[in-house]
Amino acid sequence: MLMLGGQIDGIAVILVVAFIIFAVKTAVHSFPVLGACDVPVMGSESDGSVVLELSGDRDRRGIYYVPSGTTVGEFSDMMDLSTGAVFANQCRGRVLSGGDRLAVFHDRPGETAISCRRMRPSTALALDQPIDLNGATIGELMLIPGVGKKTAEAIVELRKKKGRFLRIDEIRAASGLGKRVFKRIKQYFYIACN
Repeated sequence: MLMLGGQIDGIAVILVVAFIIFAVKTAVHSFPVLGACDVPVMGSESDGSVVLELSGDRDRRGIYYVPSGTTVGEFSDMMDLSTGAVFANQCRGRVLSGGDRLAVFHDRPGETAISCRRMRPSTALALDQPIDLNGATIGELMLIPGVGKKTAEAIVELRKKKGRFLRIDEIRAASGLGKRVFKRIKQYFYIACN
């Protein structure tokens, strides 16, 4: 088969364009973009990491997966939050656990306050994290699959009578909560230590 000069020129143009596209894609993934945040990607929940939320008035707020055993101070150092930071309740050395939230506030120029909290229940549930059974509202309980308004109200009413739950299985005494429903929903709760 004989190729004409125009066909050879067309093939050459296609090869040059393909090479340019390849080179640009490689460069974009290999070199940082000027002005881009250098936020570390730290894993996923499936590799044994824990999920946490960074909130407050920082450009880097969001959801992060960090290696198990990471302390609040180590994460703060990774995110460049520690310089001049004041840690509430001496939480700097605390090991992060799934569902933690670090709230970062800038009270005065050059002064950062960091406090350790738990994620809001709606955020925790969206990330497949359990919520505190003693702090959940009716609306938050209703976010759990299988818990309707009546069941949520019964759980909150039982909690008011008891003062607080000491064990998750105590909610089985709530009216309308059978064994099957309890078995499905117990994974969504934990009991806070306070």
